[in-house]
Amino acid sequence: MSAQNLLASSKAAGVGLLLARLPVGAVLALQGYRILRKTGAAEFMLDNLTLVQNYVPEGVARSYLTLFPYVSLILGLTLIFGVLTRPSGLLAAVLLCSLAYFRAGTAGFVNTNPVYPYQLLNGPTVYSLFAMIGFFAGPGKLSLDHFIFKRMHEKELKEVNAKYGSQAFGY
Repeated sequence: MSAQNLLASSKAAGVGLLLARLPVGAVLALQGYRILRKTGAAEFMLDNLTLVQNYVPEGVARSYLTLFPYVSLILGLTLIFGVLTRPSGLLAAVLLCSLAYFRAGTAGFVNTNPVYPYQLLNGPTVYSLFAMIGFFAGPGKLSLDHFIFKRMHEKELKEVNAKYGSQAFGY
């Protein structure tokens, strides 16, 4: 098998999708864990309430900040393991974009005065783009989604593959 064929395989695509899911999943899971373990959800909410209240009503801000560490931890773990990858990727991107916006407004996305070109996009922007890869491209073969749905739909997949070809579904 040549290098070109190896890189065009579904295994290589699965590795690529895993490498897109891992950084954003790790950042979200570790952020949620750090808040819950060191700061506490209530203290985190009180520390950041004035920032978020600039953009949304107080009740919404309190709910958002109280749920943030739990949602962050859960979304991070689902992305790491590749469970419900598409909805998790979309929700992670929304969570990261809202965090960037509440922290710094529109300046939370792009650094307008970068010293080096790689500093143009801020962290939440980069990680939300990684999360969107999970949303648009799906989980790949190195995910629990692949194993769960493959077993659940093995008979249906055989019928669809016989009719439409073996690459009808991406999992």
